[in-house]
Amino acid sequence: MVWGWAGSARELRSTEPSIIEALLGEQHQENYRQPPAASQQLAWSHEIGCLSRSLGAVADSDDWGVVLEYELPFEGGRRPDAIVLARDTVLALEFKDAALPTPAHRDQTRAYARDLAEYHSASRSHAVRPILTLPSAVGIQQALNGGRLSSCDLLPMALRDLAGSGPQLQLDQWLRGSYEPLPTLIEAARRVFRDEALPHIRRAESAGVPRLLAWLHDLVARASANGERHLVLITGVPGSGKTLVGLQFVHESGIEGRPTALFLSGNDPLVDVLQDALANKVFVRRMHDFILEYGVRGKVLPPNHVVVFDEAQRAWDVERMQEKKGHPRSEPEVLLQLAAAMPGWGVVIGLVGEGQEIYLGEEAGLAQWHDAVRKAGVPFTTHLPAHLRGTFESVPTAVNDALNLTLSLRTHRADRTQEWLAALIAGRPAEAGRLAALLESDGYAMWVTMDLAAAQRYVQGRYEEEPTKRFGLLASSKARNLRALGIDNEFNATRRLKIGPWFNAPPSDTRSSCQLQEPVTEFQCQGLELDMPIVCWGDDLGWENGWKAYRQTRAAHDSDQLRLNSYRVLMSRGRDGLVIYLPPTLREGQQGELLELLLEAGFSRLP
Repeated sequence: MVWGWAGSARELRSTEPSIIEALLGEQHQENYRQPPAASQQLAWSHEIGCLSRSLGAVADSDDWGVVLEYELPFEGGRRPDAIVLARDTVLALEFKDAALPTPAHRDQTRAYARDLAEYHSASRSHAVRPILTLPSAVGIQQALNGGRLSSCDLLPMALRDLAGSGPQLQLDQWLRGSYEPLPTLIEAARRVFRDEALPHIRRAESAGVPRLLAWLHDLVARASANGERHLVLITGVPGSGKTLVGLQFVHESGIEGRPTALFLSGNDPLVDVLQDALANKVFVRRMHDFILEYGVRGKVLPPNHVVVFDEAQRAWDVERMQEKKGHPRSEPEVLLQLAAAMPGWGVVIGLVGEGQEIYLGEEAGLAQWHDAVRKAGVPFTTHLPAHLRGTFESVPTAVNDALNLTLSLRTHRADRTQEWLAALIAGRPAEAGRLAALLESDGYAMWVTMDLAAAQRYVQGRYEEEPTKRFGLLASSKARNLRALGIDNEFNATRRLKIGPWFNAPPSDTRSSCQLQEPVTEFQCQGLELDMPIVCWGDDLGWENGWKAYRQTRAAHDSDQLRLNSYRVLMSRGRDGLVIYLPPTLREGQQGELLELLLEAGFSRLP
């Protein structure tokens, strides 16, 4: 059982509160192996009394369903205080014993409603409304994203206003509904590695992930049977499931029962985090090590006919390979020449995060994959989505738009996140602001503050009852203004940081991101995610009626674009939203300029 008490509104009113409180206590003991704290028992008493009185003041509410302490499966103990089935509408209630609400209280309540609407099978076709209730307050009634913020004395009004008008939802059917949340990349990798089926994610189906996996398996089987060679490029917005596709495909891959595929990543921090989470160093390998062993030294061919290259946009160009490896070919050339040399057949699958080239040697982009196909020495068919066709005009291509994953799985229902970020990075704040209004209605939180302590209080309060949630500090590697504030993003500090525990260790661990002590940079977080990052703005990128990169790099191509791409990465890590901290150590006038820009782009100022 994943709830503490369930029954009709009539049963709630007619049952002695102490009996209900005892049942909630027993469920707490069973779930957490310890009795509830006195503060929790007092909160239950206030909640039951407030809800019982309020339902009694609403006409025709006797048959409404009520669920107390419904624990969201697979969510590490997250539980809305109460769920009320008000005819054909689901009300998610959170009670906070405070005189005034905080932004964290509001966002936590909105998130419960959002996730029930997205992941609970019996709620999907119904309106789900959030209600944040303050039992100790008086006379408060405000709108809250399709729901209501209400003191207890005015809760009957909120319940009446938000109740549906259709047939009554049946409590037993609702309780039998399945709750299937989106796992993080790390949790998905753990399940794949343990041979556990990933949950049935309706959103992933909408994004086309299962269909794409089936197509890849068919392509590999055909290549093996017919002696063919293929390059497949899969693009997608951040969080759209590209890496998940690669991990799942490699795990399932095989010809005649033998594994044929290897998962490589040019993202060393991602490799470290996954190897730490899986306690295994074979399932995921470093791209640069593979290139050195089989491409540069070249003594033997690799044992795998299929290579999946995550973060393929991070492939090194010829200049970088010459500098680092003393080798006269780019990484794409090396991979395709190895695939060409494999006996019989070979397939290279590149997972491409567009607009995320942040390292030296990456600026050449996908054009170097086109050049690699031309130089491979044997025929390759390049499979790509339509928007890449212009880059590969002079080589044989097969267009397949299933190879472009356009929905972000990471940010729940906030499909517009990437459109909003693209508008902001392109310097169109008014357009970004219009998109942000839609994001905010989807429960995606965007805050800006000039007070780091306020940002820290917000994320800690937002997730204080959710120990599996991740938050942490992010900073540009080129910012030089943060170390004086105790945010040490300099090279030696970030090199010493253990990135695996930073993403995986529990919040109480001193190495955990949730300690809010050590920042990670764009190089360490690319391809990974937090529930709520605090992006600490640096003195390397400002706004002067347009974006201005103040610190250049040694890039052979567009240094300014690398700066913008770095901030694109930093601002696209959040599943639930993001907080931007504008420190006092920015360049003269930039704190105010950036604040004005971000407010226009849709951020709210954190109190």
